Amino acid sequence: MYAGIALYSVCLLFWWLLLKGDANRVRISRWSSAVLPGRSTFDASLYANAGSDSADNLLTTFARIGATTPELLELHKRHHIPDYKCVGWRQTGDCSPDGPREAQKDLSCGGIVMAGASGYCLLRDETTGEEIQAMRLSCTSLRNKTTFKCSQAVDFARVAPQVNALIAAKTKETETGKVLRRSEEKNVTEMEMTLPSRGIVMVVYPKLLNSVHATVRLLRGYGCKLPVEMWFLESEMGTVPLDYSRILQSLVKDYGPVTMKGISDDLVVGFTSKVYALAHSELDQILFLDADNVPVKDPTYLFDTPEFLNTGSMFWPDFWTPANTIFNIKAESLVWELVGTPFVDMFEQESGQLLIDRRRTAVALHVAQFLAMREPRHLERLRLSYGDKDLFRLAWLKTNTSFHMIVTPPAAAGMVREKQYCGMTMVQYDTTGESRHFQLTPWKDLPWHNIEDTLFDYARAASQL
Repeated sequence: MYAGIALYSVCLLFWWLLLKGDANRVRISRWSSAVLPGRSTFDASLYANAGSDSADNLLTTFARIGATTPELLELHKRHHIPDYKCVGWRQTGDCSPDGPREAQKDLSCGGIVMAGASGYCLLRDETTGEEIQAMRLSCTSLRNKTTFKCSQAVDFARVAPQVNALIAAKTKETETGKVLRRSEEKNVTEMEMTLPSRGIVMVVYPKLLNSVHATVRLLRGYGCKLPVEMWFLESEMGTVPLDYSRILQSLVKDYGPVTMKGISDDLVVGFTSKVYALAHSELDQILFLDADNVPVKDPTYLFDTPEFLNTGSMFWPDFWTPANTIFNIKAESLVWELVGTPFVDMFEQESGQLLIDRRRTAVALHVAQFLAMREPRHLERLRLSYGDKDLFRLAWLKTNTSFHMIVTPPAAAGMVREKQYCGMTMVQYDTTGESRHFQLTPWKDLPWHNIEDTLFDYARAASQL
């Protein structure tokens, strides 16, 4: 038994040393992890010329962008978005877009560029005649076997200026709203001031209903009284799933307050439902939990941590850093050019849980929606990110929105059975960062040793409803 416990601890210790080394390398501290304004390339002068287009209308128009029309060209002109035409692929050497030219390997706009090449797509501004370089590649900018054509670069180059236009429009609306609220608050006494509404947001899918039921039941068992919003795609579950789902009926009746929120927008598919739910929630302050995310205690206290109160956002790190990544999110990646923000050397983000104050992050949430919903989906086509992973970090960096990234790297948890380590469950920490679970502690003495059995029992009970 003790050999098994030791092996289990060694496995965890290996992950801890690996990740701790990355933490030391990028010099993460409690204060440097809170990102402050000043990193993005967004031009604040655009704010004054945001025009009369609403941020929501711009998001919908840009996200559904199709063939170039006179109306679209006029909209682009109004928001300083150039009209580009593809010239072709320009190959370079030395694995750098700034390396010596290799003209014999140039390609037309329809030629296929493969990962491992270096160079850039040459585009021409149809209005000014100016030529620019887009999709600037080093040999490691793309993941293996990724391909593209420079004809795609015309739209790729539109994304960052479109994001700038959205930021300008949303910032203008947000500032106008703040002025109106300040005016209204002058006539409100201190007793009448309302505290921000707080709660949990989850997105549910048919195959994960048992898991969601178990998690909410577990939370209520901890004494958590936060209201829960359950968002779902109407294309998957119909408009009123409460009419037929006994599991949802049980959640609402026995483990409330729980409310159901349907999503009918046809642009919202898959992981984009998470971004949509956060942007359209009725709550002010939100703890988002993935459907397979299991807190080990009542998470209500997170809303009152100094790190959240100071920044308005709390994110959690993934296992990976730019020097040790399976997702290729590093300095050479095209993701930074696409979004239009400088590379930041820090842990990647794991978005299974998010703590967000919507009132303080409205602009960043708007950009996150756009990046998730925009067609064509360059992030997905070029494999620049994985689902919603890092999406929020990118949007927050682009909009200079402060956030606190939990300093303690995640751990891996599992069991030793028949002398083999089993399981790959990610364990995330809170702001205290204590790593007491890496000691030689018998499983039965861990504070959450019975959580797996409890979850199985709850999920089994849900399946029998």
